[in-house]
Amino acid sequence: MGRQLAQQANNPALWRECGTILETMQQMPEAAEMYEAAGMIEKAASIHIASKNFAAAQPLMAQVTSAKLQLQYAKAKESEGRWGDATAAYEAAGDLDNVVRLCLDKLNDLRRACTITRKSHSTTAAAHMARYCLEAGDVALAVEFLLLAGQMDQAFDVAAAQGQMDAFAQLVSRNIKAPEEMTRVAQYYDQRGEPEKAADIWAKAGQPERAVMLYLQIACPSSLPKAISVIEETQRTDLAPAVLDALDSCEALEQSMRDALRFRLNLATGQLGDAARDALEMARFEQEEGNYKLAHAKLFSTVQQLKSLGAPVPLELSHALALLHSYILVKSLVGLGDHTNAARMLVRVAGNISK
Repeated sequence: MGRQLAQQANNPALWRECGTILETMQQMPEAAEMYEAAGMIEKAASIHIASKNFAAAQPLMAQVTSAKLQLQYAKAKESEGRWGDATAAYEAAGDLDNVVRLCLDKLNDLRRACTITRKSHSTTAAAHMARYCLEAGDVALAVEFLLLAGQMDQAFDVAAAQGQMDAFAQLVSRNIKAPEEMTRVAQYYDQRGEPEKAADIWAKAGQPERAVMLYLQIACPSSLPKAISVIEETQRTDLAPAVLDALDSCEALEQSMRDALRFRLNLATGQLGDAARDALEMARFEQEEGNYKLAHAKLFSTVQQLKSLGAPVPLELSHALALLHSYILVKSLVGLGDHTNAARMLVRVAGNISK
């Protein structure tokens, strides 16, 4: 009767006082009811959990911010085999390691476990992920999470044994704190007779000379651009002469690609006059092939690059660009019906046809 009168009073202070009295009297369900009515949700939930009345606690848990209560509720739900409820409560408690454990061991939710582990960077969760992935035969993921767990040696051994060194190398190269691992990967590729892959790793490991020398050892259309990239990124202009010799002697290079690479190399080493001459050669090649727009684009790009470097634009380059521009404008002018100006452009081009 007294509890009913209290409920009818619509007085939170009274409800709170009644809750205290009922709790003292060990009438826990009634005390929790009064606390809930008074807005003391966590107090009510605490009583329900302590009393193992989890059904009564469940509708309150979404409003509970106490990590301790959420953790108690999670453990209780796990003991009941209610994996989804337990996982939600562990997550609300901030216990992501247990979320990952249940996702893998009970819910078979690999995607969610991966997402949480990558965000949390927990070594415990990562180690659990690695074991799970190894058992499932997903070697690439296992290597990723072994690295995240700080188990470098095991990650390297697994990658080497299972042919996943490329994945290992890609992951390690993102971590500037692991230069010794990058060295080990480069040496691995060296020993296997894969110099281009070894060079890729040496370049990322801050060893430009080793990288360039290996790229030149191969001296092929895929390695030479990489050698030039190393020079561009490190400004190691002392490596340029060897690269230039390799460009000239590589028979597998098409002339257009050779010119383009020589242009990049000259820009990288500050040989701007030579770069301008290379651009003219490339433009002439495109013109001979009938690719006037490509020729124009090459010259225009070169002019812009030279200007951005504060270098003078050679007169011959400016003149060639103007002629190509005039030639390309002819078609547009004819399409607009402006035959007079189209004719003038053609006269300009014809007067310099030898160019």
